[in-house]
Amino acid sequence: MILVRHSERADDPSIPHSIKVKQDDIIIEYDAQLSRPTGKQQAIDTACTLKNKLQNPAEFGVDIDNAEIFLFSSPFLMCLETATAIAKELKCKSISVQDPLSDILMKSWYKEDPFLGLTTKLTSNKEKFVEFLKAQYNLNELTIDYKRAANLVNYPETVEATSKRFRAFYKTIVEKYFPDFIKTNERSRIVIMVTHGVPAHNPFLHMFEADKDCVFLDYSAITIVEKVGKANPYPVGQDQKDQNNGKNSGQNQKDQQQQVGDKSCDGSYMNQIGAWEIKIFGDATHLDKDRIAML
Repeated sequence: MILVRHSERADDPSIPHSIKVKQDDIIIEYDAQLSRPTGKQQAIDTACTLKNKLQNPAEFGVDIDNAEIFLFSSPFLMCLETATAIAKELKCKSISVQDPLSDILMKSWYKEDPFLGLTTKLTSNKEKFVEFLKAQYNLNELTIDYKRAANLVNYPETVEATSKRFRAFYKTIVEKYFPDFIKTNERSRIVIMVTHGVPAHNPFLHMFEADKDCVFLDYSAITIVEKVGKANPYPVGQDQKDQNNGKNSGQNQKDQQQQVGDKSCDGSYMNQIGAWEIKIFGDATHLDKDRIAML
């Protein structure tokens, strides 16, 4: 599983003056493009970096041409642009847009529900929007799959509600795409999720390192976790104890599944879904070194 933060957005007030761009590129007031040229180039560089890391025998050794790759994105333009660059580099023909990967919908950040415009862009204006993405990244073929999930993302939103929806989405991804899947030398399964910053990454981190928190994440940061073992149906430290007590394992697993979503049980949930390792977290060293120095 791979989590990627979008590249530099055109309306970021913290962009150093020397590389700040005009705001003419913003299509919707609250849905900025990537900055030009910096953000767009970052997205392209991030896609190339991701491909190189996956293919490198010393890191993951993935045969990209023979791998199952599923590409998901937040509905915000900055994420969809970043995902489009990745789609081109990894030869993905479609991007699945997922509302739960959206930015935190705080009223102080968004004066109105951003989905009023995002939904229009991805439904009635989708054909025009897809042509825009294809033209920006020189793609001949690209499909955007989208269905509004109004029950999963509600405006306005608290930090707690945001963390809850991200945890639920990551749990769904694991259960659907990696129930008992182990990479072999012949074939790999890869899920790439292009999303936003710290509010999206901390719930992901808590699935594997429950006591750790991410306090800063640069644009285009890459996080990769890999499944390296088979699923364990018991909570951490509970399997042998329950066996000794004769507790029904099926009931134990059912009880645990009902608790998923509460941060306090994320560690045991990680053990339930399988043995995963954090290989890379928040890596943005592929960005322009002069820009990083200015920040």
